[in-house]
Amino acid sequence: MFVAGLLGVLLHALVKIQGINKRTPTYNFKLVMNEYWRSDWPTFAISVIVVFAGAFVSDEVIRSQAEDLPKTMGDFFVKNIEGHVKLYFIGLGYLADSLLYMWLGRAEKNIKVKVEEEQATPPPSNN
Repeated sequence: MFVAGLLGVLLHALVKIQGINKRTPTYNFKLVMNEYWRSDWPTFAISVIVVFAGAFVSDEVIRSQAEDLPKTMGDFFVKNIEGHVKLYFIGLGYLADSLLYMWLGRAEKNIKVKVEEEQATPPPSNN
């Protein structure tokens, strides 16, 4: 499953690279691919992590039979907690990181400040 998911991620990345390459005829495929990986590696990494997480919890999803599925979200969280612990911990990890980023994350603020400073600084004159 993991390999199949990775192939899907790679296929999507190559389709995007090819689309960019067609829209930028002055660049060759290698230059576009290098820029794509340099600029969009976080997106690619997120996709790989999602595929890994899906493969990791797949046994919990596959074990669920249609008659065992909960009727309400409350039933899902209460009745099936022992059968879906991995799923809960992936959600918990995502939530924890989101909260920490909300409270402590300063990267975006720092980047905005640097961009504003660069825009406010006049370019050097060529006298």
